[in-house]
Amino acid sequence: MGANFPFPYTRKDGVQWINVANSSRFHSWAIEINNELVGSIVIRITKNIAPFAGVIFYWIGERFWGKGIATEAIKIAIGIAFHELQFERLETSVLPWNIQSIKVLQKCGFSKDATRKNRIIKNGESIECNIYFLTNPNYR
Repeated sequence: MGANFPFPYTRKDGVQWINVANSSRFHSWAIEINNELVGSIVIRITKNIAPFAGVIFYWIGERFWGKGIATEAIKIAIGIAFHELQFERLETSVLPWNIQSIKVLQKCGFSKDATRKNRIIKNGESIECNIYFLTNPNYR
């Protein structure tokens, strides 16, 4: 979910997230297993990266890490983004020390595009992040 994900995560944060995710600029899905919420995945439509591009965000509850859930959810979202929504490109940012998230992105075919310094402010500190991208192989 990136550096802007609040911690601790409060009820107010959850309500705010639901309101944002329900806007027309987002495609969002809950990730459920046995009727239990384990995470979320969102694609934000953006025009300032490239035509027909999206930014993908995801989170998985800590109890469910290491089970392949994020990888599977991202692969499904990629299919929707590229086949149904006809996006040309997806990208996301990941903190350099989030090795598990980087591995998930690589399993899903994402490649590192760049490292951007001073990209994110977290807890008042300016930090760098890595940008990963995936292009649609079937795009015109």
